Amino acid sequence: MSKKLRRAIFLAVICVLVIQFGSIADEPGYLLSAEDVIEFSVWNHPDLNRKLVIRPDGYISVPLVGEVKAEDLTPGELQSKIESLLKKYINSPQVTISVVEFRPTEVSVLGAVMRPGVFKVRRNSRLLEVLAMAGIDEKQALLEEVSLTRKETVIKIDVDRLLREGGYQNYVLKSGDVIYVPYGIREVYIFGEVKKPGSYVIGKKTTPADVLAMAGGPTERADLKGVKIIHRQGSVDVEVINLEDYLEHKAEDAIIYLQDGDIIQVEETRSIDWEKVFTYAAGIKIIHDLIVNW
Repeated sequence: MSKKLRRAIFLAVICVLVIQFGSIADEPGYLLSAEDVIEFSVWNHPDLNRKLVIRPDGYISVPLVGEVKAEDLTPGELQSKIESLLKKYINSPQVTISVVEFRPTEVSVLGAVMRPGVFKVRRNSRLLEVLAMAGIDEKQALLEEVSLTRKETVIKIDVDRLLREGGYQNYVLKSGDVIYVPYGIREVYIFGEVKKPGSYVIGKKTTPADVLAMAGGPTERADLKGVKIIHRQGSVDVEVINLEDYLEHKAEDAIIYLQDGDIIQVEETRSIDWEKVFTYAAGIKIIHDLIVNW
């Protein structure tokens, strides 16, 4: 899959998610916690109505009643609890509790991403949405083996396939989830007319031009028009590429991504180096003149 196509798919998926999950309704089983903002109202007592923020200790300050623990209760359970406490002050109180602003979900993203760390995201955010925020390192990430850790459970996710085909593995994230994008550790070798031949560790999206740069670039005698790529995945396969043309034009359809164990061989040019010929000829002439004039 080309880089442009993958990015287009990625952006399309994110747009669908934003539209689909832009508005969030209360769920009966939702447990309240710190940073949730709730709207508290008592029927026929508008003077008691207000917005309340659940504090870090899990409590809220309710008019007439005082301190009430809201953490780990559903909105319905908190409503019943406050109604029971208000009976001392109001006859048959009818309380309504609704969540008007959900606390952010905290998710950690580690590994081969551009911005690793903890992300505070809106509730019901999904895996691809958060990966887009973290920024996948396309050259190093091994997208087929991304893991999502939730408490004691580790879920393996093929994000590469998810981007191409969609599917159920685009999970809704919960606070405390940890996403790990592994590095695709691959080793390739480059020999011949380069300044620093040897082995180099590469990522998934590494090209022969990238490895050439790692190796310090070509020597003056390098033939970049006939660079050999020896693939050793199963059977041995030799591919000859015009790296000089690629470096000049950078055509995306000509990009080759290297695999583990690939060998790059940069041959010596067979063309005549006229600069050296002229330098050599000039030297011969000087020696000839010295001998003749001795």
